[in-house]
Amino acid sequence: MSSLGVRVLFGGAELDVDDPVFKVYNPASIPRGGDRPYIYVNIAMTLDGKVHLGRPGYLLSGSPADRRSMAELRAAADAVMIGAGTLRMDNPVLGVNFEDLREYRTAQGMGVEPLPVVVTASGRVDENARVFRTGFGRAVVLTCSQADKSRLSVLEARAEVLVIGDERVDLSKAVRVLGREFGVARLLVEGGPELVFNLLRERLVDEFFITLVPVVKGGKDTLTLVEGEGFKYGELPELDLVSVLEAGGELFLRYRTKREDQRQ
Repeated sequence: MSSLGVRVLFGGAELDVDDPVFKVYNPASIPRGGDRPYIYVNIAMTLDGKVHLGRPGYLLSGSPADRRSMAELRAAADAVMIGAGTLRMDNPVLGVNFEDLREYRTAQGMGVEPLPVVVTASGRVDENARVFRTGFGRAVVLTCSQADKSRLSVLEARAEVLVIGDERVDLSKAVRVLGREFGVARLLVEGGPELVFNLLRERLVDEFFITLVPVVKGGKDTLTLVEGEGFKYGELPELDLVSVLEAGGELFLRYRTKREDQRQ
């Protein structure tokens, strides 16, 4: 059991380490990508799968273990990606807010903070959002040809703007550009649900880290873990359970997506 009261219920290689820095997830347990970054999603959700509570910001349990798990997963990442909807709703910083984890990154030669990446097809995001004002280097904005050119010219003063795709961002090409031109070998995705669907559709998601919070939200219009068009029967992404951890009634679930040759 870690110092945050995290218990291993299944699997748990994440906690089988000698390094006292890591309380929930050990970055060494997350692979680094090859021809594209290794992509893992981290989102907290209610028992009924909702990721939003009807107030600004996506669901965060606020528990010490959940805050620490988010920071450790960010500490492992070369870049953290969010969609424009998450930026508008949550206005996150995407930084690592634990000094010991920042020191770990520096010792690993990774830089103090991961690279912030924002995906927007329209280009209509606030150039004054906190992600563009971290002081730890310029963010990357991934967009497409249909984006508002006047908005992109404004964003170029605050970020590296990359136009990849025509009517929507070509995520398969975009993540490979992040790997090739920005040295991103591990890419953390923190939503929103539409972006997660699009990445799944392109078979780009390697793992899910899900914090299951013991509350129920309900509501047919409340956002769930994955939105978008949905998958047809027979084309559903399949996953293997890697580990289950528990702390304070919350479950920390880790799933790895199956490759094509592993699908039933």
